[in-house]
Amino acid sequence: METHDNSDSEIAESFFMCSGSRMGKNAAQFPKWVLTLDAMIAEGANVRMTCTACTAFADVDLVVLRDQVRGGYSLINRRCPCRLSPGCSGWNRARYL
Repeated sequence: METHDNSDSEIAESFFMCSGSRMGKNAAQFPKWVLTLDAMIAEGANVRMTCTACTAFADVDLVVLRDQVRGGYSLINRRCPCRLSPGCSGWNRARYL
């Protein structure tokens, strides 16, 4: 049986701390593959947009989205008015699968 001894620095490098200018007690952590569209595409990630009000959802074509914005674009803490259900006043947010 193989065992892997990951040092603290290796583990820390695999995550990105995101909490603004202050590192709080409950700072959010994101894997590196979530940081940009290019990283998500390289990882083969699946992303789903979900609505906070109507609970509708749709899978995102990351390549098409990258062509519209840029590869360095991040979906972290992004939201837009619901485009999944006509007349919905909720917000669409990304879910990483």
